[in-house]
Amino acid sequence: MPLPAFTVTRTRKTLTLFGWAMLAMPIALLLIGIILTVHPFLAVYQSTKGQALVVNGWLTDRDLQEAKNLFKNGNYKILIVSGGPLARGAFLSRYKSYAELGYASLIKMGLKAEQMISAPALSVQRDRTYAGALAVKEKLKEIPFKITGLDVFTEGVHSRRSRYLYQLAFGQKYEIGVLSASIQHYDPERWWAYSAGVRQTINEMIAYTYARFLFRP
Repeated sequence: MPLPAFTVTRTRKTLTLFGWAMLAMPIALLLIGIILTVHPFLAVYQSTKGQALVVNGWLTDRDLQEAKNLFKNGNYKILIVSGGPLARGAFLSRYKSYAELGYASLIKMGLKAEQMISAPALSVQRDRTYAGALAVKEKLKEIPFKITGLDVFTEGVHSRRSRYLYQLAFGQKYEIGVLSASIQHYDPERWWAYSAGVRQTINEMIAYTYARFLFRP
């Protein structure tokens, strides 16, 4: 009586080099498309021509200077500086929030105190942009005139997420625009060639996806 077989021979089909190339081509085209479009998608620039300009106090001095010029050359009635507690240097500074620090910096740059208002946000572990939007919304109650639209001035690829979260916090009664600060530390058209560009763009792409599909107020 013969013993049972220990092995079996099977035939299977596999892709040729040409087949693998045809399979990889649409994937490569998709990746190239994402690389070329993701930065302008995130760094959106769209003004509402509203009454208020909201500025993130954690921006660089160069960005704050740009915000000051936008305010002076625009038709805004008031500038609101937002930001939560200082992440570093609070023990050495009399300013305890980025809102206060940005407010004081803009005064040194030439803006008048009566043109601005500071809106410090609460200390939170996550969703800081949303917390900042709520602080700004609360400060609007102190302004003696009605505001129906505002522009948020923020850092490059942070723009689209900022507009979405501000619109979520303010509701449909307000028109929310966003202005992206000029990018100085990398070329936005070749962001993938700079470590700062890769880090900020990919981080913000993940953060926007979270905010858009997973975040719940």
